Amino acid sequence: MNKKRVLITGISGFLGEAIAQRCLREGYEVAGLLRQSYRYNQAIERLKGKVKLYEGTLSDYALLS
Repeated sequence: MNKKRVLITGISGFLGEAIAQRCLREGYEVAGLLRQSYRYNQAIERLKGKVKLYEGTLSDYALLS
């Protein structure tokens, strides 16, 4: 059986981090989308190494495929 995957936009924010942590506990493979203008913060530090982080926008089709 394949592992479930989820893409979370706004992963550096309060809700994005909470959703990512929950998904990780439930066994999901988590990827997060960061705006190019995001500020490095504690949420990213806590998630580093646990999720795949991508910098870009939802309109960047090459990034999302």
